Amino acid sequence: MPIATYEPGGETLADRLTVARVHNPEQEALVCYQDDGTRVTRLTYEELYQQALAIAKGLNARGVGHGDHVALWLPNGPEWVLFQHATAMLGAVLVPANSFYREAEFEYLLRQSDAAVLVYTPRFLNLDYEQALRNLAPELESSGAHRFDRFPMLRDVVCVGEEPGLPGALSLHALVDGGQAMTDEDLFRITADVKPDDALMIMYTSGTTGDPKGCLLSHANLLTNSLHFSESLELDDDSRYLIPIPFFHNGGCVLGLLSALQRGSTLISMDRFVPALALRILAEEKCTHTGGVPTIYIALLHDPSLQEYDYSTMKMAFMAGAPCPVEVSRSVEKAFGMTIIIGLGMTESSPLITISRKEDPFEQRVGSVGRPKGCEAKIIGPDTGEEVGPGFDGELLTRGPNVMQGYYKMPKQTAQVLDEDGWLHTGDMVRCDEDGFYYVTGRLKDLYIVGGENVAPAEVEAFMRTHPAVQDAYLVGVPDEKYGEVGLAVVQLKADHEATEAELIDYCRGQLASFKVPRYVEFVTEYPLTPAGKVKKFVLQDAYAKSMDLKGYGPTA
Repeated sequence: MPIATYEPGGETLADRLTVARVHNPEQEALVCYQDDGTRVTRLTYEELYQQALAIAKGLNARGVGHGDHVALWLPNGPEWVLFQHATAMLGAVLVPANSFYREAEFEYLLRQSDAAVLVYTPRFLNLDYEQALRNLAPELESSGAHRFDRFPMLRDVVCVGEEPGLPGALSLHALVDGGQAMTDEDLFRITADVKPDDALMIMYTSGTTGDPKGCLLSHANLLTNSLHFSESLELDDDSRYLIPIPFFHNGGCVLGLLSALQRGSTLISMDRFVPALALRILAEEKCTHTGGVPTIYIALLHDPSLQEYDYSTMKMAFMAGAPCPVEVSRSVEKAFGMTIIIGLGMTESSPLITISRKEDPFEQRVGSVGRPKGCEAKIIGPDTGEEVGPGFDGELLTRGPNVMQGYYKMPKQTAQVLDEDGWLHTGDMVRCDEDGFYYVTGRLKDLYIVGGENVAPAEVEAFMRTHPAVQDAYLVGVPDEKYGEVGLAVVQLKADHEATEAELIDYCRGQLASFKVPRYVEFVTEYPLTPAGKVKKFVLQDAYAKSMDLKGYGPTA
């Protein structure tokens, strides 16, 4: 018998964990690969529930309650998921930190979020979190630290994974021990007061366009969104679902963890993406589903071990977060024998707005970003603000249970994207066809103006990727004395292929309007990426605008 279906707006995350636990307590809920696969942790739904319960009691004993913010600075692993559920049981708000943050970036999040508790692990890869905390909170060098000059709201710091090297930090074992006097019934009374509209998480934007903003997302936001996504991906309680992307990103958390929970599926994670390990996991764990950004799939296709394994259990996968070339999707479907669906979303929309369906025709299923799912959507002209019909470019707006409550402590920025009628202005430029499928044509903020003409980079990028030597291309606007701005294409060539700047510019001439033809082309072997796999265009723009002031040359489009 399938798991009981979530009723939108009627349950909290604690309710859904209870449903999954009652439905199939011995089902594997989590399989976490860490340290290049040398550590593998497996938790059933019963174990996940009981361990989260123990952590919730420990947090409550430290004074954590309804509305308190708990920051996590952890890579993917069991503790990340346990604290997600433990905080939800208390009505506290989880604040995931990017596990690749450097010291200054983390300081911003910890202060801006008003976190009362920080949960961290001493180190991850080449990142020494503990040393960063010594610098940011020297009070931790003394035991019993509960006041921090830089972080006035912070009360407790908890170390997981190993014993803390900071005298002022609490171990996970000590945290749990401190809550043993609390009965299950006492905790259940607290959990019963948590409402679906209460904030569940503050998820920070990935920072592709500047300082991150904290999106306030409720239980109802995230659970409703994950329900709709799990339906599209056709998850069930026999599904084994590999998510090789970070939990701190909504793709890993909502489209991964929460969607698997909705269906009582098994969620398999990696603390960092390693293509060879991901391929081995897909085969050895008999995975049925996976997901990620295009760069992940491209890496899998090019890994030497691709042909070594049997992927016959694979059924479906999603691709999102960046432009999804049709040929990449075709190659992935052929290599793994599965169906790809494509979606569009953003942190502010919990994240899903549109997604394609398994039964859609191939070209629309992978060439578009699908149709709206569980929400309203419309397209407006960026100049007029009026809704436009099929075939016309405009900004995508969405309204419904997917829309965030606002940016934390940023009312001005909230008002800039959420209008008085409840529409979220996404900043995505899209076009809709006669069948209702949406196609991304650019970002509103990506638009640059060449002599009074708007250029949407996504259109030029898509054309440049049709050149036989081009693996990928991204376009940004750079200053120009005559036209105000002109286009710079930052191109990655395919292995064993060559092309020149002049050749690629000539390729665009005659096929694109003259103002759309890039003025400059720069070649790279890799792009600056956010951990979610999105290209940091503002980094490209800043770096090349400065260097080109020095070069001062370029063919004329």
